[in-house]
Amino acid sequence: MDNQALNPAVAEFIERLIAEKQFPDLTPEVKEEIKKDLTERLDDFIAAKFIAVLSDENVAKFEEMLKAGKPENEVQAFLTANVPNFTEFLTQTLLEFREVYLGLIQAPPASPDKQE
Repeated sequence: MDNQALNPAVAEFIERLIAEKQFPDLTPEVKEEIKKDLTERLDDFIAAKFIAVLSDENVAKFEEMLKAGKPENEVQAFLTANVPNFTEFLTQTLLEFREVYLGLIQAPPASPDKQE
């Protein structure tokens, strides 16, 4: 995800995570760095979750789209068409990321059927 074109819902989600983490003495500069880091981590987490549920053929297509810098709406349309219950899946993925980030649960291991 490109930070300049950050989805407003994602930006709000990240803001809430930072607030929930309750960093002491958080300066604006440090907060911006945390936002950048969290955005990258969230992107990686979401991509890994999608890769785990996509067929091998669709994983290749998904990776091609990302490498080619396809627009977010095009990537989302592809994922919506190829991930069962896309909205529910994405919601659960965001909730899981939140719990991992806040230390409520440990990060799950990589899916055994998709390991290289």
